[in-house]
Amino acid sequence: MEAYLIFDIGKTNKKAILYNPDFDILEESSMHVAEIQDDDGFPCDDLMKVSDWVLEVTENFLKDPRYKVIGINFSAYGASLVHVDEAGKVCTPFYNYLKPVPESLWEKFLAEEENLLQKTASPALKMLNSGFQLYWLKHEKPELFKNIRYSFHLPQYFSFLLTGEKWNDYTGVGCHTCFWNFEEKDFAHWVKKTWIEKILPPFPTETGVDKNLFGQNVKIGFGMHDSSAALLPYIRLIDRPFILISTGTWSISLNPFDQETLTAEELESDCLSFLQPDGRKVKGARIFLGKEYEMQINRIASHFGDTVEKLQKLEFSQKQIRSLFAANKKDVFSPISFQGSGPKVKWEGIENPLDDFTNAEEACLQLMLDLAKWQQCSTDLVLGKSNVTDIILTGGFTKNKTFLAFLQLLYPNKKIYLSNQPRASALGALLALDQSKLKQDILRIKEFETGF
Repeated sequence: MEAYLIFDIGKTNKKAILYNPDFDILEESSMHVAEIQDDDGFPCDDLMKVSDWVLEVTENFLKDPRYKVIGINFSAYGASLVHVDEAGKVCTPFYNYLKPVPESLWEKFLAEEENLLQKTASPALKMLNSGFQLYWLKHEKPELFKNIRYSFHLPQYFSFLLTGEKWNDYTGVGCHTCFWNFEEKDFAHWVKKTWIEKILPPFPTETGVDKNLFGQNVKIGFGMHDSSAALLPYIRLIDRPFILISTGTWSISLNPFDQETLTAEELESDCLSFLQPDGRKVKGARIFLGKEYEMQINRIASHFGDTVEKLQKLEFSQKQIRSLFAANKKDVFSPISFQGSGPKVKWEGIENPLDDFTNAEEACLQLMLDLAKWQQCSTDLVLGKSNVTDIILTGGFTKNKTFLAFLQLLYPNKKIYLSNQPRASALGALLALDQSKLKQDILRIKEFETGF
């Protein structure tokens, strides 16, 4: 049986998914690797263990007589670079994008090019701006930097691991990296000025390369950044403008139909631009909504002596939801986890006034309204001038009917849809290889019905 092997490499879980050509899952496995420490003692992912696992899984499936693997591709998290030497060996630790860096070096980096952040559509995120990782290495660890022949984003490294081919990818360089000038559609001037461009591989003109692995001819893709990969199935299947909101710890709004240049104000509000595989822009905005919900619900539970599990299962009537929304109160809660991320949320109440609520249920209902308002603040940033009538949500908040009801009330002229496709990133990586049998119902989309 013909099959595609897709690796979906997340920060926490690493998955290997085997699909048939009709996009049905044949097998799925996952692994979790404990963090190790880099040369400064800071936590980092164990790249070698993950690499060994990728090689082992690939060999096992290619030698499995039940399957004929005809394609392999990768979806992986961004802002993470793998550096190899002339011999193709990894020559530096796999540094964590949360690693602290000297403020003075960051300021020096920003001075390399006028309006660097705006030109590269990148919020100021330091090591999360992967271009700065190379700049940091060059200045802070020159003995390591001089050994680097090629630098790959993580998905492209795994492709290199199997093929030995050295390629770049638009979805990798085009995601808050500070590498890419979105107006000139080329590497930023600082990349060329500092000669860093010389260690970045070229862009491919094909979607994959044919290789013979373990006696089988296999098409191997060049890998994709996971957020861009997750968007690809929706772009391929939906024939009208939409915004995709991927909810979880971070809530990320994506608009592939707005090609406007980001303003300085939008960048300060945690907007950014992504690149699609074909090099076209996607406007994005993020907010730490899932983390905020987690922290606030824990505070409410502690204050009222309830369990978080009980509060997470609360359901409210249409009358309760409409009544609170109609009261048109200003935000009652204030964000406690955003820490400079997301839109500039305005609030005029006292800080988290839990004593003002009669019970936990009342507090939770108000929290859901405030969370929906904050989500609206972020999503409005990507709506722009595009003619979008549909909002599609994926992830954890699709199960929260109260949040969804408030969001629908905040967007009365738009339709809200829910997509129950937890493997969108893997599907996107598969689509980059083959979309000949893509099925309309694979995204499991349904319209949200409030009953109002």
